[in-house]
Amino acid sequence: MITSFNANNKMTMISEMRNDSIFQILEYDNLEGSDDLNLSIQLNFMKKSSVKLRQIRVILEDSAVKIEAGALSYMKGDIEIENKTGGIIGLGKKFFQVK
Repeated sequence: MITSFNANNKMTMISEMRNDSIFQILEYDNLEGSDDLNLSIQLNFMKKSSVKLRQIRVILEDSAVKIEAGALSYMKGDIEIENKTGGIIGLGKKFFQVK
């Protein structure tokens, strides 16, 4: 996901769960910094309404998680993704399969 939202915004970790993987809920302290006028207006409205943006950070070290398709907006590091549909051919076979 590409955005004009300023990456210099500070975040606070409000919750963390540790097991094989680390799951953290992060909350933006202050919403500011955009090059887009419409986004700036929306951020200002959210700030005045005391709306807090949150995001999940998943830290993997020799572990795995199962996620929903399209759920991640940003990935960093050496990440391997396994697709169960079998690519275009597998998807076509499932589409034309009669039950």
